[in-house]
Amino acid sequence: MFTFQLLNPFRSGIPYVFQPATRRRLSVTISRLKFQIVEIVDEERDDWEALLADVDPTRMDERGLDGDWSFRDVVAHLLAWREGGLRLLEADVRGEAEPLSPWPDELQTDDEINAWLYERDRNIPIGAVLDAYADTFARTREVVLALPDDVLTDPDYFPWMAGQSIAESMLDRSWFDHLHVEHEPQIRRWAGSSGDVQIRLDNGRWTFRMNDAALSRRYEPKGV
Repeated sequence: MFTFQLLNPFRSGIPYVFQPATRRRLSVTISRLKFQIVEIVDEERDDWEALLADVDPTRMDERGLDGDWSFRDVVAHLLAWREGGLRLLEADVRGEAEPLSPWPDELQTDDEINAWLYERDRNIPIGAVLDAYADTFARTREVVLALPDDVLTDPDYFPWMAGQSIAESMLDRSWFDHLHVEHEPQIRRWAGSSGDVQIRLDNGRWTFRMNDAALSRRYEPKGV
């Protein structure tokens, strides 16, 4: 699994004390910044729907996409991690304490946590998994509109973001890297996409190309 800090928001390795009600909170406005982020979220939703359209519905429970995992398993995995980040943001919007990680404390590695999440979610039907994953785009929109600009742009507001602001992670699309960089190429190869799929490092930035969708994006992963 990718070791980007963002993909595992529950395990920052950075000691800090949660400060629930004392953190500054400016008035929430619908700013130009929020319109930019929402536009990106909407594009990501459209790209997901286009990718989904390339997957044969009769094969979604077929094993072999990623080892023994099916397409359903991969989407459930993506959902579990995105759900984790959204729950943290939604709790902040409500002024609540950050939720605890769902897995036992003794689990430390990504492989251990992924195995635990797999067992927890393995019996959720594909329709429910797809519906919940699709809903994460609307939830992301809502939380972006609900958070003040100073919270979105403060790189230190959420310690689990390891020095990157929520706004930056969505504007450079690294918030969505878990799908695009780690799993989308696998999905497209498995689904038999007719187009060429490439990920390469170009002058310090990731270039992601999907020729079949006439789509090109640039990423700047941390730690490269």
